[in-house]
Amino acid sequence: MSKKLIPLFDRILVQRIKVESKGQPKSVGGILLPESAAKKSNPLAKVISVNEAVHVKVGDVVMLPEYKGASVVFEGEEYDMYREDEILGTVESL
Repeated sequence: MSKKLIPLFDRILVQRIKVESKGQPKSVGGILLPESAAKKSNPLAKVISVNEAVHVKVGDVVMLPEYKGASVVFEGEEYDMYREDEILGTVESL
């Protein structure tokens, strides 16, 4: 049986959009970065689940801040949970 996680209040469940990189990630100065730092480097995420009280919709692509939100593991998948006021904006394709 499949389950669905529905955020409470003004929270939004997102999954970061993965960017494929060749080799181990490096900083601008050439320092090798751990894999955990590389996961947070992409500020874009897809909205997976929302409460009815928020302005974004499931499927929207949003821009995230660097150091907010909470990491969540649900049914073996990694997600992030943010409050609506922490989301920087939505990304629309032209």
